[in-house]
Amino acid sequence: MDKFNLSSDPCDRRIIRFNNFMQLLSCVCNILACFIPELREAAQCIQFIADLVFYTTAGCMFAQVNYEWNQRKKEGTLNGDGGGAQAAYVPPASKPQPVAQGTVVAVAAPAAALCDARPTPAERCV
Repeated sequence: MDKFNLSSDPCDRRIIRFNNFMQLLSCVCNILACFIPELREAAQCIQFIADLVFYTTAGCMFAQVNYEWNQRKKEGTLNGDGGGAQAAYVPPASKPQPVAQGTVVAVAAPAAALCDARPTPAERCV
């Protein structure tokens, strides 16, 4: 997703949250069923529904990625060059200049090597 500057939309996040909720509910019910035998059938039903939600969500995610992959393949932007991402400014590289430090000579790193042009995870989240 980072390579092509993609992000999930609010609907995707709701589906993922619902899936997480179902998995948590299933886990809690299975734990309760260990102590309350009457809940075993209900826990199995909830586990089945949680599994259906998970596999449906995974299938939809796969189909979405596959569609995007095929679209980019058709457009010729599969390598990430035409993904719509804004290019960050990277200053031209300069030759390292030796810096004398007493009797030992060290090589100074160019300024571009000291700066990471990629956005931080906090900057990626909008």
